[in-house]
Amino acid sequence: MGLRAGADQGQPWAVRDGAVDVRYAFKSHPTFYAGVQFRSRLEATWAVFFDFVKWKWEYEPYDLLGWTPDFLVTIPCTHSECGGDHEILVEVKPYNSITQFAGHRCMDFSYGSDGKTKIPADASAAFGNNPRVTHWEMGHGAGGGIFSVSEYFPNCDHIWLVAKNITQWKHENPSVQKPLFLNDWANEEWACP
Repeated sequence: MGLRAGADQGQPWAVRDGAVDVRYAFKSHPTFYAGVQFRSRLEATWAVFFDFVKWKWEYEPYDLLGWTPDFLVTIPCTHSECGGDHEILVEVKPYNSITQFAGHRCMDFSYGSDGKTKIPADASAAFGNNPRVTHWEMGHGAGGGIFSVSEYFPNCDHIWLVAKNITQWKHENPSVQKPLFLNDWANEEWACP
């Protein structure tokens, strides 16, 4: 069995998947949002982001062979060629570059298959520390290709900052700091091109 975050008692925190020893720059902090206990603040921040942009999400929806995706995300689609929404299985890691996902199962299912196995979604996806570190490949419209959150939402950096504010650390005494909720930004408009 591999190490979990912080198991080496040193910094940076370590996670070992099989023979691969991956180093993270910080310890994860379990975070509660929308009735779900997330394993990390980063996962919770992604859930808030998905809510803002009106992408439906389900946390840890499947245990696949060798991989438990963090999210099943439904992306609305209005292309007549697609016939409805797209679903992607998302892995969230505290990475600053897509290249850091190399060798992870979330990079194996472009267009929903690794050539032998089909997953219960249109594609697998890698989501890092912010919306600029996202990647998936799927059929879309008359063709398909490589996609990222920033292609769907050019204002993704602003949305991300607001989402991070909601999942930020809160003082134990509620009178010290007013908790922030998604409804505090209910009038914000997040346009999808």
